[in-house]
Amino acid sequence: MDGDLTGDAAPVLPFGLAGATRRLQEHPLACWLATGALVAAATGLRWIMGPGPAPFLPFYPAVAAATTVGGRRTGYVAAIASALVADYWYLPPEHALALTRAAAIGLAVFGGLCIAVVEITASFARQSDRFEEVQRRLTARADELSRREARASASLSELEALYDRAPIGLGFLDRELRFQRINRSLADMNGPSPAEHIGQCVWDIVPNLREEAEPLLRRVLETGEALNGIELSGETPARPGEHRHWVEMFYPVRDEDGTIGGVGICCAEITDMRNAREREQLLMREVDHRAKNLLTVVQSVLHLSRSAGSVEEYRAAVTGRIQALGRVHTILAENRWDGVRIDDLLHQELAPYGHGVEIAGPHESILLPPSPAQAVSMILHELATNSAKHGALSNGGRVALSCDAHDGQINISWTEHGGPPVAPPARNGFGTSLIQTSVKRLLGGTLDYRLEPDGLACEISFPQPRAADKVPRVAPG
Repeated sequence: MDGDLTGDAAPVLPFGLAGATRRLQEHPLACWLATGALVAAATGLRWIMGPGPAPFLPFYPAVAAATTVGGRRTGYVAAIASALVADYWYLPPEHALALTRAAAIGLAVFGGLCIAVVEITASFARQSDRFEEVQRRLTARADELSRREARASASLSELEALYDRAPIGLGFLDRELRFQRINRSLADMNGPSPAEHIGQCVWDIVPNLREEAEPLLRRVLETGEALNGIELSGETPARPGEHRHWVEMFYPVRDEDGTIGGVGICCAEITDMRNAREREQLLMREVDHRAKNLLTVVQSVLHLSRSAGSVEEYRAAVTGRIQALGRVHTILAENRWDGVRIDDLLHQELAPYGHGVEIAGPHESILLPPSPAQAVSMILHELATNSAKHGALSNGGRVALSCDAHDGQINISWTEHGGPPVAPPARNGFGTSLIQTSVKRLLGGTLDYRLEPDGLACEISFPQPRAADKVPRVAPG
C-alpha cells in the first residue's frame, strides 16, 4: 500500500513522499487539483521551450510529482493527460490527435517511461511509508521506554525514601558480611552514620553481637534459609554500657543467576517492650503477693472478730475493719504501692471524727511501705472505734495524737481526755488484741496500753522500715 499510516507524524522525506494514498483518501479534491496544476505547469514549460526534439521532457517531473501527491492513480492520470497534451500540441501532425510513425514510437517510449516513473516513485513512497511507520513505532517505543523509565525512577525514589525512612532497621551484607546498604534506623541502633557502615564488616561495628549472630548469618549464606523472630541482646556503640534487645530477620539475597550474594537484615528494637513486659510480670507477682497478704489479713479479722456479741455487732466490726483496709489500699494503689505518708494515713483514718482528734506532727512526713501502712491503719481504726464507743470521742472528750521519728524509731502517742470514767475490762476485747498483735508481730515494736482515770493512754514505738524515706510534706487536697 502507498502509505496506510495513522497518527500525526510529519513525513520524514522531502516533498511529501510518504503518505500519498492517505492524502488522496483524506483530501481527494486537493490531490486532483494538484495533479492538474502539475500537468498544466509542464505544458506551459514545454510551450516556453518551443519546437525541439524533446516533446515529453517537462512531463516526466509532473508525472513523478503527481505520483508523489496522490499515489499511482494520480500518477497514471497525469501520465495520460501529459500524453494527450503532447500528442495534440507537440507531435506531428500538430493540433491533431493523429500520429506519424515516429511520433507514435516516441509516444510509446514516453508511456513506458511514465509507467517506470510511476512505479518507481510509488515504490519509493511505499518504502518511505514503511520507514515512517518503523520510525513512528520506534519513536513510540522510545517514548514508552522513557515513560517506563520515569515511572521506574519515581518508584525507585519512593522505595529509596521508604527504605531510608523506615521505622525498622534494614541492611544488606555481602558474603564477607560487609555492609553494602543500610538505612538510618539501623545505623542509629548501631551508632555510626550510614556512610561509615558501607564497606565495613559487621563485627567491626557491633563486635559484642558476633558470638550470637555470626552462626546465624553463616547459616543463611550456606543454606539459603530465612530466619525469622531471632532475638539478640547486647551492647552497641550507640549506647555503650547499656544492655539492649532486638528481634531480627535474616534472609538470603540472590543474584540474577540464583546464587546467594549476601544476607538481608530486618531489625526492630524491643528493649522498651521487653522491659515493660518484665515490669508487668513483676507487677503481677506483686499484685498476687498483695492479694494473698490482704486475704490473710481479712482472715485474721474474721477470726478475731468472733468475740463480737450479736450478729449485728459482728457485722459492724468486720465491715469497719475491712473498710479501713480498703482505705489504705486506695492510697497505696494511688502511689503505685511505693508506700504511704504516715501523715496522710493519720488524717484519712481520723477525718470522720473532726476536731475531736488533735494531731501533732510529724514535722517531716514519713513514708511507710505497704505492710507497715496496713498495720498502722488497722491500729488507728481500732483506737478511734473504741474511743467512739467507750472513750473520749463518745461524749465530747478530746484525743491528743502525736507522731514523730527519732533514732530510727517511729513513735505514735494516743492520749484521751474528758471521756467517761474508765474501768479496767474483765478481758481484752478484739480491738485491744488486734492492736497488740499488729504492733508486736507486724511492726516488731513495743506497746504501752494504759487505761488512766482520764481515759486511754497508748504509746506505740516501732523501727522505722528500711524502705521508708522522708519526703517533703504536701498539704492535703
